[in-house]
Amino acid sequence: MIKVYFINIIKGISCALLCLILASSCGKTAAELDQQENTHPLLEKAKRKLAARDVNGALEVYNEALSSNPGMAKAHLEMGLIYDEHKEDYVRAIYHYQRYLELRPNTQKSEMIEKSIRHARMAFAVSLADRPSDAVNEISQLRIELKNLKNNSKSLEAQVNQLQGGLKTSREELRIAQKESEAAKASEAEMFARIKGYESRIKAAIAAKKLSTTQVVVPSKPVRISSYTVKTGDSLSKISQKVYGASDQWDKIYNANKSKMKHPKDLKAGQVLKIP
Repeated sequence: MIKVYFINIIKGISCALLCLILASSCGKTAAELDQQENTHPLLEKAKRKLAARDVNGALEVYNEALSSNPGMAKAHLEMGLIYDEHKEDYVRAIYHYQRYLELRPNTQKSEMIEKSIRHARMAFAVSLADRPSDAVNEISQLRIELKNLKNNSKSLEAQVNQLQGGLKTSREELRIAQKESEAAKASEAEMFARIKGYESRIKAAIAAKKLSTTQVVVPSKPVRISSYTVKTGDSLSKISQKVYGASDQWDKIYNANKSKMKHPKDLKAGQVLKIP
């Protein structure tokens, strides 16, 4: 069951590659595409729920958006941030970060997101200290299998590139590739179900686990300031919500303070940030 989960990830990668090839003629930059997706009604609805501290409600709306359009990269990025910063579910956070990079390979945010992925991986590795030994062994084996699957994905990428060259002369091959793309989209829901099943197996093997709760509060009004002093428990998305009234403007703060921060989560209480 776990192996199928990773196979579905590779299918998703192949699907994304095909979609990128077919969409390459659009000529829009990653930033322009993100801005266009930001105006989607479901993404705007999800942002309002997150602003009201309804984290689970925001995730449900983002999932609804991806069900209607699995190629909506901005939804993947926002879900990665929520799972990383609010839910501390690093496995899902890494998945959504990587899906965004696959769908936006030319994004200017790639370095920042890669740092977030590395941080999430380290946080997940630290959490493995409380895992039973058999689960750790299984995870190690799965990493080996994932490496093999990634190697196979390179072969799939070569096949997609070959398909691109023959699009004008082989309509039948294009039809087959479109069917495979549709099948990959249909497997999205199944993949999430398998992720949930895997998490249940890990949790069942742990003697005790601290349950996190989400406090629902009325969102504060944005305060326009030129600098901000970091407080305990702050994150860039939370600071963005306070000063801009929207959590998705965090990358502006990060870009303005790169000289002080190694990665987006490199925050310390008392640290003074420039607010652009």
